[in-house]
Amino acid sequence: MIDRDFTALQAVAADSVLWRAAGATGGALQRSWADSRVANALMRMTASITAMPIGRRLRVAGMTIAWAAAGYGAGLSIVPPYVRSGIPLFAILAVSAIALIVSLKAEGFARSWGHSSLRELLRK
Repeated sequence: MIDRDFTALQAVAADSVLWRAAGATGGALQRSWADSRVANALMRMTASITAMPIGRRLRVAGMTIAWAAAGYGAGLSIVPPYVRSGIPLFAILAVSAIALIVSLKAEGFARSWGHSSLRELLRK
C-alpha cells in the first residue's frame, strides 16, 4: 500500500507545473552552458591554473584562502553580533595564518607531499 501511494505521489509531482518548470529551467541552463561566456571564462581559468607547476598552484591557493579569511575576519567588525557567524575570530585568523605560511613555503610543501604521512592518511 505504501509503495502504491508513493508511486501516486510521484505521478502527481511529475505532472505539477512547478516540477515541469524546474525541469525546463534546468534543461535550458544545461543547453546554454556550452555557449556561456561565464563557462568559457571558468574553463580558461581552470586550464591556466592546471598548467601551473604544483608549487605555484599551492601558493595561489594559499594566498587566496589567506586573503579570503582575512577579509572575512575584517568584515566581522561591521556585522552586528546578533547576525554574525558562530565561528570565533581566532579560528578565522588561524586559517588565514596557516594559509599564508603554506603559500610562503609552497615549494617545500609541494616537494614533501609525495612522502607525507598526511597524504597517506588522506588516501585511506
